[in-house]
Amino acid sequence: MRQRLAVIATGLAFVALTGCSASRPPTHPVSTPLPSALPTAAAPYVGFSVPGFPPNPDHLVTLENATGVQATAVSLYMSLGKKLDFAVVSSLRSSGVLPVVEIDSDTIPLRNIATGAEDTVLRYYARQIASVHGTVAIDFDHEFNGPWFGWGFNHEPAATFVAAWRHVVTIFRQNGATNVAWLWNPNVSGSSTTAIRPWYPGNSWVTMMGLDGYFYTPKATFSTVFGPTLTQIDAFTHRPILIVETGANPSASRPAQIRDLFEGARKAGIVGIIWFDYHKYVGHNWFIDNDPAALAAFRQAADAYK
Repeated sequence: MRQRLAVIATGLAFVALTGCSASRPPTHPVSTPLPSALPTAAAPYVGFSVPGFPPNPDHLVTLENATGVQATAVSLYMSLGKKLDFAVVSSLRSSGVLPVVEIDSDTIPLRNIATGAEDTVLRYYARQIASVHGTVAIDFDHEFNGPWFGWGFNHEPAATFVAAWRHVVTIFRQNGATNVAWLWNPNVSGSSTTAIRPWYPGNSWVTMMGLDGYFYTPKATFSTVFGPTLTQIDAFTHRPILIVETGANPSASRPAQIRDLFEGARKAGIVGIIWFDYHKYVGHNWFIDNDPAALAAFRQAADAYK
């Protein structure tokens, strides 16, 4: 991992010093949806999301060393309109890691995206991603079925979300970024979420399904956290499923829950798991770096999952 992150650091320095950017691929019109790239791996993905990365890789390195698991997928978050961390994305991909780029519209209304007001920045992102050798997963406006983000169901209608999603995909395809795995990522269903089916853009516009779900209580299991939403998804699509965010709050049950997470994912045919190693606030503490029992369980469960 240290060698991989050294490559990332070198790439960042090169871009900073030279101002170089990726060459612009030729554009081509897209009148009908095109298939997007599916990521490939010799085994299911096991990855991490950590605070401070990018640009700082220290937490990621520490977590890999503590778990003994070298990440094969790493997620990073950015707001639409901000500079894409292209050097990091490219270096992760070149070292065999699937980058999962989570682009959030934040305060930009979805109708503006759907009608082309953000096309300049979207074209820039697309041309950067198109120059990457290998698949890059893009997750646009995750957890749309929850009320906590500005693009959530209580702020935006499903039809506008679908229109914005399809427009983003179209702009990327028109600019050569056919190496994108489009990752549609709801939160697991609960008392505060809405039905996910109306928000689905359709199989022509989605490569993979994502899921965000957490073990909030000591009694939570893979079945109770993910089962109901997996049943809903199975009713309208059979796209591969990646757990994009997950974690378990501290308790005596946490090691068992980690084992159950991986075993449940294996039985359900989930193609990968990304552990969200953050301590946000009370009740949302998924940081396992200082939990020896959880680290040991993670190592053993990840090995069995692969």
